[in-house]
Amino acid sequence: MLLFQNPESNLTFKAKKAVFLLQPFLLLNKMNKLVVNSIYRATAFTSAAIYAGFFINVINIAGNNRINRTFIFTCTTSCANFWINFKSHLFNIFKLVVIKYGRENKIIIYFCTPKQIFFMKKKLFLLFCALLPFFLSSSQTDNQEVMILYLLPFHLNEGFVSNTSFKNREEIEQVRQFEMMGFWLGAKMALQELENSNRKIKAIVRDAVTDKYALNKILNDKHLMENVNIIIGPIYGSLFPTAAEFAKNNNITIVNPFSTRFDFVENNSAVYKLVPPLISRPKTVVEHFLAQPENFNIILWGDSTTSIELQAYKYFLNEQNIRFKEVHTLTIPQDMRKTNLIIAFFDRQERVIHGVHTLINQEEEYDRIVIVPEKWLSVSELTEDFYKLPELYFFANYFVDENCDRVNQFRSDYTFFYEAPAELSEYSFQGYDITRYFIDLYFVDFNSDNLHFQPLSYQFRWKKLLDGGFENTKTRLIQVKDLELEEVR
Repeated sequence: MLLFQNPESNLTFKAKKAVFLLQPFLLLNKMNKLVVNSIYRATAFTSAAIYAGFFINVINIAGNNRINRTFIFTCTTSCANFWINFKSHLFNIFKLVVIKYGRENKIIIYFCTPKQIFFMKKKLFLLFCALLPFFLSSSQTDNQEVMILYLLPFHLNEGFVSNTSFKNREEIEQVRQFEMMGFWLGAKMALQELENSNRKIKAIVRDAVTDKYALNKILNDKHLMENVNIIIGPIYGSLFPTAAEFAKNNNITIVNPFSTRFDFVENNSAVYKLVPPLISRPKTVVEHFLAQPENFNIILWGDSTTSIELQAYKYFLNEQNIRFKEVHTLTIPQDMRKTNLIIAFFDRQERVIHGVHTLINQEEEYDRIVIVPEKWLSVSELTEDFYKLPELYFFANYFVDENCDRVNQFRSDYTFFYEAPAELSEYSFQGYDITRYFIDLYFVDFNSDNLHFQPLSYQFRWKKLLDGGFENTKTRLIQVKDLELEEVR
């Protein structure tokens, strides 16, 4: 197939005018090998890719208002780059240089009469105008770039950790340098998934613990920060407001993965707060259980009146005119006509053990729904009788369904790459979800309605705050059922 023709067999244009003869219908034919003569050699590539390469991917325009301009094009298959120098008229080509050498392909050049040039320019111009919208949209998707800055607490200033000094898992978990290692490894899994996509993704990782001076040094590094689009972290609340203010002033999206604080999101449009507000929990309880609240004895069981979550329940139930009883010592009302909804608010281990003993040793059986803090499930002293309570629930900010194929595949891949298990407690799933979700969200202009990715451990339902950022309002209610965990839908 002839792309260029040159009767004089000379690739030096000098003063003679030459024109690029594009034959789009031939170019879109089956894969054709082009042959470069002995002077120039280029990699074999499809003719359709050449067609796209010349018209779709405009990488850079050098020059300003001068007549001579250099347009740099890149083939979509990344097989060849072409420098084409236009002088005064479109498609009036003076110079062609082919780089990235290959074998067997030959490019032939045509020198044309002025009349031929005129008709060819006219045809090319009409074709270019007709296909321009498609080419521009393709260019936008093929050249997408994003840079992410991770501010994670690796505690690197606390010294080197020897990997031969640990006797068991508990000792490893106590090392602060490993605190967010699972998060970063999960993030790397997401980045690896996107390596072969048409997106250009750059990731920068910096150690950010509690030192504000060190954080400001990172943020004030103009060379580092000039192209950052998304910041994930800092994890600790003492540093996040500083980073959030910087993000707001520089039009950068910033993600807070774990904090329950509300102050940094209410007046900052750059912030995404992932942990749902505590007020979403009583709302969920009312939605799932209290369609007819008069049929329930609602018992708020705590050991401190200063509990923020307890205050959230009291505020919401009072607002809904739903009656409840607040107790420090659990006593079950002797009313067989009503179901007892018991919500616990304490998590000190000795108090939990005593509370569970109270629950499972009632002399009489009453219908009861029990909602406990998630930390209760990590108390090793609890017996199987507790987990067999017929209506036992807890709230979680993140949760994975062990019966989900994607979850099991992620666990398998994570173990293969890192020789370590992927666990929620080590933030492996969270690092993966946050990275993949916000990269995809960035490329749909932060319109979550156009997002197809479903996180493994999070569920998001965003609420845009007036003059503020975005807060996730989707809380997760989990039931302990037949010694397994199941999300209430």
